[in-house]
Parts: sequence; C-alpha cells; structure tokens
Amino acid sequence: AALLKVRNTLGDEMAQDDAYAVVSWLALARQEGCSCLRSASSHWKQGCRFIAVVPLFCPFAVPTKRVAAIDIELAQEKGQDANTSWTLLPESCPEVVATLRAVGLELPSCIEVPAGYPETTSMTSLTQDLGIQRITWSSVLVDRVFPWARTTTDAAARQGLMLAVVKRWQEMELAGGHDQCVEILREVPFVTSVGGEILSPASMLDPTAEELRRLYSTDGSAGPFPAADIFNVLTSAVKRGVLVFRRELSSAELLERLVFLSERAQAEDGWESTRAISESVLQYVAQSVAPRWLPDPMAEKREKQKHKNSEDHHKSGSSNFFSSLQKTFNQLASGESSTSSAPRLGPWSDEEMQRVQQGLNTLSWIPAAPFPTEWLAIVKWAGSANYLWKASEMRLKPEFWICGAVMPLLCLDTQLALSTDRKGQIQQAFIQMLHIPQRIGASERQQLLWSQLHAVRDWWVSASASERSAQGVSTWISSCLYRHVYPQLQLHREDGDELVPWEAEPGGEHELKSLYIEGGFVEMEDVSLEQGFPIAGLQQLPAELQQIPMVRGCVKPSFTFDDFRRAMGRLKAKLDSEQRPQLNMSEVDTAVRLAIAMADRAKTFGSTSQPDLLTAEEPALVPTTRNTLRVANECVFNNMKWLSQEEQRKRSAMVLTSGLDWVHQSVSNEVAQALQVQGLNSRVAAEALMGGDDVEDGPTWFEAAGQQEELTTRLRSLLRDITEGGSASSEADLSMFKELLQNADDSEATEVHFVWDWRQFGTQSLMSPEMAPWQGPCLWAHNNSSFSPQDFDNITKLGASVKLAKGARGGKASQIGRFGLGFNAVYSFTDLPSILSDDVVLFLDPHVKHLKAMGASAHKPGIKLRFLKIEPLNKFRDQFEPYHGLFGCDLTSSAPFQGTLIRLPFRTKVTARQSLICNQSVTMTQAMRTVAGFRAVAAQCLLFLQNVRKIEFSWIPPDAGPNATPVPIVNVHIATPLPSLTDATQPAAALPSEPEASTEEAEEDSLLVGERPPLETASVNTDLEALRYRSLFSSRTLLKSRERRTFIDSLLRGMGLAPAPSGYAALVDGEAETQQAALAAPPPEQRKFVAFNVQLVTRVQALPGSQLRSEERVDVWRLFLQHDDAEDGSWNPSLAPDADDGCDGAGAAAAEDEETTRAPSAAAAATAASGMAGS
Repeated sequence: AALLKVRNTLGDEMAQDDAYAVVSWLALARQEGCSCLRSASSHWKQGCRFIAVVPLFCPFAVPTKRVAAIDIELAQEKGQDANTSWTLLPESCPEVVATLRAVGLELPSCIEVPAGYPETTSMTSLTQDLGIQRITWSSVLVDRVFPWARTTTDAAARQGLMLAVVKRWQEMELAGGHDQCVEILREVPFVTSVGGEILSPASMLDPTAEELRRLYSTDGSAGPFPAADIFNVLTSAVKRGVLVFRRELSSAELLERLVFLSERAQAEDGWESTRAISESVLQYVAQSVAPRWLPDPMAEKREKQKHKNSEDHHKSGSSNFFSSLQKTFNQLASGESSTSSAPRLGPWSDEEMQRVQQGLNTLSWIPAAPFPTEWLAIVKWAGSANYLWKASEMRLKPEFWICGAVMPLLCLDTQLALSTDRKGQIQQAFIQMLHIPQRIGASERQQLLWSQLHAVRDWWVSASASERSAQGVSTWISSCLYRHVYPQLQLHREDGDELVPWEAEPGGEHELKSLYIEGGFVEMEDVSLEQGFPIAGLQQLPAELQQIPMVRGCVKPSFTFDDFRRAMGRLKAKLDSEQRPQLNMSEVDTAVRLAIAMADRAKTFGSTSQPDLLTAEEPALVPTTRNTLRVANECVFNNMKWLSQEEQRKRSAMVLTSGLDWVHQSVSNEVAQALQVQGLNSRVAAEALMGGDDVEDGPTWFEAAGQQEELTTRLRSLLRDITEGGSASSEADLSMFKELLQNADDSEATEVHFVWDWRQFGTQSLMSPEMAPWQGPCLWAHNNSSFSPQDFDNITKLGASVKLAKGARGGKASQIGRFGLGFNAVYSFTDLPSILSDDVVLFLDPHVKHLKAMGASAHKPGIKLRFLKIEPLNKFRDQFEPYHGLFGCDLTSSAPFQGTLIRLPFRTKVTARQSLICNQSVTMTQAMRTVAGFRAVAAQCLLFLQNVRKIEFSWIPPDAGPNATPVPIVNVHIATPLPSLTDATQPAAALPSEPEASTEEAEEDSLLVGERPPLETASVNTDLEALRYRSLFSSRTLLKSRERRTFIDSLLRGMGLAPAPSGYAALVDGEAETQQAALAAPPPEQRKFVAFNVQLVTRVQALPGSQLRSEERVDVWRLFLQHDDAEDGSWNPSLAPDADDGCDGAGAAAAEDEETTRAPSAAAAATAASGMAGS
C-alpha cells in the first residue's frame, strides 16, 4: 500500500532520481522479498502485483513517460488479473533502434527501459521475470517500419532508416528465412539513382551489368541505376542477396528506349553516343527479347510435373518432408531455383508482347551494319549515313552485293553478338519478330538490283578522277556488277504464259542504259558483241557478260557505220580539246582500225543504199600520214604504187600542194576507196581530162581487155546451154573440165593438171579492193603449152572464135574453135577467171565491178597485164602470190612462163548471191564429187584426145603455206608406147581378160584409205602407132556419121588401102536393124585386120575423209583397122610416126592370130568408131 501511495504520489512522470530510487528498492526486494516470495515459485515476480504495477518503463521514443508492466486500473476494473501487453524491441542493433527513434517512428506496443537506469543487467533480468516479450526485427519491419516507409513523405527519413536496416541486416538476425522482409524491402523506394531520384530496388537495374548500363549511356551517367555512393553502401547487402537489382528491362522500359532512339534517329548532335546506345539496344533485344518469341521447351515438362505433384499430394493428404524434398529436386531438374539471384519480371502478357513488337517494327531504332571487308570504302554504303532505321527499311547483310549502296543492312552474326548454342534459333526468331525477310523476294530483288546498278553508276559519275583511278576501284565494281548484279537482272517476269515488264519502284526505271567495261561506264550505243575500240569509246562486250542472256540481248550485234564515224569524231574532238597537233601511236592505230571498220560497213550497204559519206552532216574522217584526222574527200590514197620513184615523188608533191593529205599508209586502198577517198589514179585521170602538160600518153604495161558483149546475161544463157538444163550440177562441172581439156589439147599440150586449192591469200596489196573476195579457194588448170596472141584474142570474143582453115599460114586444120564458146563453161565456178601465160596475165570481169579502177569497162570488161614490166610481187604481192611458185611460175624471173596457168576463184555464198551469171558456190564436198565423177570418164576422154597423154587432179589443203606442193589424188595417163611395128604380118597381142565384176568390186571394197595395191602386170602395152591413129581419129569435125565415114574412106585411100565394104559402112552409121542384118550375114570374103593397143593407167590416192578409195588399175583399149591383105606392107610407111612427134618407148607389139580374131573384128571396129563419135 505504501508503494501504491508512492506511485500515486510520484505519478507516471517520475523524476529520474525517483525512478532510480524505485528501481533500487525493487532490486533489494528481490533479495528480501515480501509475502509473495514465500507463497510463489521462482517466478514470484510475475505474480507480484506490487512489482507489476510499478511504473518502471517508458513507451518507445517517449522517455519522459512511465508505464507499468500492468495497468492496475484496467485490472481492477475487470476484476481480474491482467497480463502485460507490452513488448520490448530486440536487444540487437542499437543503431537501428536509434534510427527508429530519430525518425520518430511510433511503436505503440513497445516499451523500453528508460535511459540512465543503473544495473542494466538487473533490469534485463527484471523484464524477464515480469514476462515482457521481445518482438523480432522481422515483425517490427513488417508491421511498423515498411508500412511507415511506404506512406511517409519524408524521403530522407525513409532512406536513412532503410539504409540502416540494410547495413545491419545480418545483425538483425534477418539473414535467412525472412523472404517476406526481403521482398517487401525491394519495393521500398529508398535508393538514390544516378539521376538523383529515389527509387525502390525493384525498379532499378543492376549497375554491375554493363550491357544494361550501355542501354542508357556510354559513361553510366543515366538510367535507373543506383548512385555510386549508395551502391557502395549496399554492396554487402547485394552480396548477401538482401538486395538484388534487375538484370532485364520491363516492356515499358524497352519501349522507352526505342522511343528515345527514334527521336534521335537522324540527329547529328551526339550521334556517336546515340549509335552506341542503339547497338546495345539491338543486342539486348536479340539476347533477351527475341527468345520470348521462341517456344519454351520446358513448359510441357513442367506442366506434367505439376500435374504429377498434385496427384501425389492428394494421395498423401498433406505435405511432408519428403514431398518438400521432391519439390526441390524437381525444381533443380527443371532448371528452376527456389531463390533467384535476380528478380525476374516473368513472361510478358499478350498485350505487352504486341506493344513491344509494334514498337520494334514501327520505330527507327536499328543501326546499320558497317560495310564488310569486301566493300570498297570510297564507294557509297547506305549504312554509313548517321541514321537509325526501321526494321522494314533493312535487309540482311549477306545481300550487300545487290543492295549495299541503296539499303541499310543488318548483320546477324556481328551486331547481335549471340554466343549461345541456340544462336540459329534466336536469329530466326529475331528476324521473324522484326518481319525482316531472310531472302529477298523476286520482285523486290529486281528493284534492288536496278537501284544498286544505278547507285554504283551515279557514284562513279560523281566521283573525282583520283577516286575513279584509285587502286581496286575498277576491280571492285567489276566484281560487284559482273558476278552479282548483271547475272540477276531481268527485264521481264513470267505472268502465266506471257512475259511482262517488272514494275519499277517510284522514280526508278528498269532499263540497261550503260555497262561497266574496262574502268568506266559505257553507253549501250557504244557497246557491241563483235569488236571494240576502247580508245575511241567503242567497247566490245566482255566475255563474262556475253554469258548473261539478258545483257547479251540488250547489246547490238555489231557497230554500225555511224557508230564508227561517231567514234572517229570523238578522237578528233579529243585531239582538238587537248590542242595537240598529232595523234599518238595508240590513237593512230585505233583510227586506222576504225577506218577499216567503216569501210567494211560501207561495203555492206550495197550499191543502191550506200551512204554519201562526203555530204553527210558528219563527214567520215580518216587518218593521214601526218597522224591527223581529215575528211575523207580531202585525202588521197596511192593506187598507183607501181609508178617509178621519181613519178611517185612528183605525184606526192602534187597532192600536198593542192591542200590535200595522203591517207595513212596503214589504210589499204580498198578501205580508202570504200570511204570515198580520192584515188591517185582519179587525180591523174582528172589532170588528163583537163589536158595537163605533164600527162603522159598512158602506161604501156596494161590495157583494157575482155569479152565484148553484154556479158552477164549472155554468159548465163551459155551456161544453160552447156549444162542442158540450167543447173550447175556435177554434169556442168564435167562439161567445164572437158572443155578445158579440149582447149589444152588444141594447144598441143601433152599434160593437163587440175588443182583444188583451198588456201586463203592476203587482200591488202591488190590491183583493186574489189578483188579481195576472190583471194580464197580456187581451181587451177595448168597445161604445158603456152598461149599465143591469137589465143588471147579468141578468148575475148565470146564464141566468135577464129576458125583456122586447112593450109592457112601458121594454122592447123585440126584445131577448131580454140578458146571460144566452150571456155565460158568456167563461169559455172567463178565470176573472175584469169589466165597467165608467156608474159601476159588476163583478168576477165564480166560484171565490171572488180577492175573498174584499172580501166575495165562495159566495152572491155577486163584487163591484160604484162607482168614482166612491173615486178608484180612488189606492186601487187597479194594479187600475184597465188601464182608464184606454182608449176614453176616464177614471177621474180625476167623470163616468160612456159605453159598456161588458169585460175578460177570460187564464189563464196556472198558473191554467189550477188552474181548475175550463176548463183552457185563451190564446197569441198562438191569438189570431191566432181573428182569422183571425172575419174569414171577420164580414160575415155584421154583416149580420144589428139595430144594430151596425162591428166592429173591434185589437192592443196587450207592450212598449207604459200609454197605448198599439190598432193595428187587422181592420175590418168597413157602408158609409154612400144617401138613401131617392123613386121606387119606379126599377129597382134591378145587382149587381157577382164576380171569378173564381183571380183573387182570385192577388191575395191577391201582397199583402205591410203593403200595402193600393186600394179597388175599387163601383157599388152601401148603401141606407138596407136598414138598416131588416136590423133587422127580424135578430130572434132567428125560430128556426123556421114562426115566420119567420108573421112575414114579418104584416110584409107590416102594410105593405099581399099575402102571398107558396104557392110562396114552399115555397121558404122546404119540403123539398128541394118546393123543386125549386116552382122548376121556371112562376110563376102575373109577380112584381114590389124589391131593397135592403147594402155591407160589410173591411179587414185585418197585424201583423209574423202569418199575416194586409193587404187591403181590398168585398162587396155584396142583400135582396129581392116585390110584386104594383111601381108601387104604397103601401108606401113603411111603409119610410121613423124620423126619429131616425141614418142618414145620400149617393147614390141604382139600380133594376134587372125583365125581367133577374125570374127569379132567388125564389132570391134564399130565399137571404136562409136567411142570416137561419143568423144
């Protein structure tokens, strides 16, 4: 009661001294006790009302107020004992308690021992005895501190308290098992950011994650990251896991970064920083955002495990240690963890995913990849611009060859910086998320290809000369366009069964206007497939581009005349602009080649459409000997090089003083003439017409000559008559050969040689440029007899030949129609025959188009040239080189040529179409067919000629040189005759029996190409007398049977022989019935006859690949003459050959038994006569 009175007296607010006194007394009371001590247990103080009601404590943070452990008034009011409702703060972390007190945080249920009480140990023991509980720090934080921190507006107080809590977290015994406190602490805003804001740890990013810091700045001065000083304070808490900052952005934060970059997409200020941030954002999106679009491989497994755990829990009825252990094991197996080192935001909602994807696709935030090492640094690269791009504006870097100059590119390998084993899947998810096509579609590809082509060309046009010539530029552009752009370009696309043009992008065009060739872009009009003149700006399409159908289809096949003329003008303009007096050597070479090309094009116009090169708006230019360029009609070419040196000097001075220039020496006369350059002969002719004093009477070394009628039509008709059908078939070919043989025979030639020459000779040094088409393959006809002046006259009269009468001076009655009508058969092969004999070469030009410059005219369509006077190989080497060295023709000698050499150059397909005589050309196949056909009749032709004893066909292949030796292929000749008969009664030799046809054919079939079987040993040789009779019986005047009979009768009478009986005449020219009756009737008397033998040898040496077979065969022909008395030798002197006929030989003629040969004599004579008639 006394103490109650004291309490009531002192009140709740005791002075410190009073409080000390009470506490001291209570401490003594523990020892001395009271009546409660004796009636209570060791916890007597808990039941001691006196102690419980003493106001020994003060409320938390109210040190002036005293409260008892039990409120006595409340206890008395209730009428029962009241337990204490006070709690004490934990004894640990006085700093935290001090901070709580400092911030004035109210803790209504908490009391504390007033400061300054002595014997703290005793007070501690007393509070224990009184049963006052100490609450845990987790309860204080959860129930009081965290709610206050969330609601207070005093940010400094909140930050101070939270920092103190975090610093003493371990001392507050919160290190383990207090996840709730940790989670709540992360949501409390108490951490100062680098921007000065106070944010909760959950809303901040881990400052140690450099990849996150780079999303906001390059120096770490921006972003939701803790300030450095604060983070240093929190480091230990971070290490202990008390505080964990996020390592990934929220969807809102990511969108904020995209908007930030889009607003600075084209800002020049701070571009380097902006690009660095964009690259970091790009990597973050690829590494952290793109995987969200991949299917979760563990989702199904986790769902199955969750279902299994639910079933197990249902069966057990409650969870226990083992189920908890199983759950932990499952988490470890699935890659999950019960605690995480960093808080995860979890999966985004569908709405968040949609917003993020929309921002990724519509905002400009992606940096372009830098150009690859294969790209040339000075060439435009679209990604080099200081821009950020939308995903729709970009394509992948592997396509840089087709769009690097026009579209920014994204490099998945380097820009995304992926290193996981799911790299490929993440890259796929990334480009799908951004809707970037992995491969550009066909239509867009064409647009990009054309744009790339135009961009490269525009760069080249705008580049400086030093940039264009920089090392590697030409190589790089060629590689880009030739390998990647040109091969893929298309002008059209398939639309069903039709081809329609590709749609060009707005402002673009799909038209190939130029090509990159040899270091520059060349306009399409200056490119062709055939040839190039780079110095003059004309280019040939390179071989690489010729393999590309689209490019090849856009290029002209060849340059036109106007193209060459324009190029020549370009050279002239360059010369003038640079104020140079002369062209350099390469330019001269180009100008010469351009002139040649122009001439070639000018000739293709034809006579009716050839342009007027002199009056054209842009006249044709030609190079001169002074290495300048002048208009063609202001130049002269020398087509009179055969003039003497003195005369040449005189003419040259005349040209120069008249204000003209000589055309360049590398320009041939043919080219100059085609370009309408004045020929020197035209200048001389002009002077002659003007009556100049220095004009001579004219040259003595040539004169106009030729067949003097309207030739082309007449010759065409003659060829029709010769071939009896108007076709130049093998029959016509044989007719020509027979005519040439007959002409040679009329000239008393003994050998005729035909040579198929397939060589091609030069076309520069010709008498006239128009002669060039006739410098190719030809047929040579050579014989060992020379032309007489009369022969040259005859051949120009087109069939009106001189017929020599018998007995005329110098004439021969057996030569009828020499070189007249029949010679014109050669026009079935050629339009330009030539004949070289003695010192004359005659060129015949029925069309009057090849030798007009040399004086040929319609009146005399040809020229006759005495080559010994002009050194033809020096003046016209290409013209006369085919003749030189063939059959002993030496054009360097001063001696005439002994023999006759006829050259028949074949028509080509071009000249055949232009010919007004015959439209047939000659090929090797036709030549071999002709040889085979002539081989079958060569023996008969040779037998009934008067003088020719040998016919040979040879071959010169195309690749043979100028001095080639002809290769024999067919040789037919009469075997060497035996000496004349001395005994007329000696019987003639028997004819050899002919082998059976089947045996002969089998033998021929067994022959291989190149083989030659041994010559059969003949029992019969040629008789010397046979050649004499062969000459007599071969006269071409015996055209009719009556004339032939009269001639034979006269011959026999002249020889002192009796005329043939009437039966013989009937056999010769009677009708078939009369012949049969005469043969059937018995002879009026025994007839005697003499037989003469002619042995013909045929050798064939096959050429490789021809249809001819190598062989050698012998035919023996017999010539029969009947006589009344074979023993009468009076006719022998008449048959003796002339002493100078040149026949020589060995052997003797054998006489055949007259009894064995009498019967067939008449038939044999008829056969011989019939054979002569056929010849």
